[in-house]
Amino acid sequence: MAKTRIAASSLHLMQWFVRTMKAWPLFVWALVGVNIGPFSLDAAQSEKNEKKEVLGIHKTVPSIVLTDTTGKESDLRGILRDKNRVKELQVPIIRFSEAQPGSYGFIASRQLALALITQSPDLVLEKMAPTSDSYEIHKLADGSGMLVGFIEQAAASELIAERRGRSLRCALYSQPWDEAALIAAIPITKLIVDQWPHRADLRNSNSPMRLEMDVQSITSKNILGK
Repeated sequence: MAKTRIAASSLHLMQWFVRTMKAWPLFVWALVGVNIGPFSLDAAQSEKNEKKEVLGIHKTVPSIVLTDTTGKESDLRGILRDKNRVKELQVPIIRFSEAQPGSYGFIASRQLALALITQSPDLVLEKMAPTSDSYEIHKLADGSGMLVGFIEQAAASELIAERRGRSLRCALYSQPWDEAALIAAIPITKLIVDQWPHRADLRNSNSPMRLEMDVQSITSKNILGK
């Protein structure tokens, strides 16, 4: 119960911060010493860009894609990229809305969480190798976004099962960790996040990030290896 109250308070505080950030001129934040960074700047300016693409506003929602086998991280990522028909970004950094359909990049875990908590209309993707503090994002040919990470077998089984009308609470890791060895790609528009990600092992700064989230009901799944 206490954790629920803390998570709700954090969410309300973040929503207030975003509303205030949009209301105040950017130079005011600079004067008070707040580093809004490129991601927050994109979010604050999004309403001024009439052509900005909103994540996942499509006629159909893509299927969850996951594996039923384990293996080397690089091999699993390659299999998933081939399945989703995405290739590495051709530029160092770019907004999701401007990225070429059929491409993938990475985003820092806290920037990802901020985007999901505030339902930001855009993400900033980077061309980089996988790290413990970043998550892979796929932009499919139709422009929809998929979040890639690693899940435990129990969560995979729940995602495979029919869950009409109810959501699933699970953890998505940035890299394989302990029992979380199955790679999955989940539609971003079906994710609800209400807390910051944290290290899988709080005593190990090199351990993968763990992101708690609710996956809304999706009846279609695509299981690699079946």
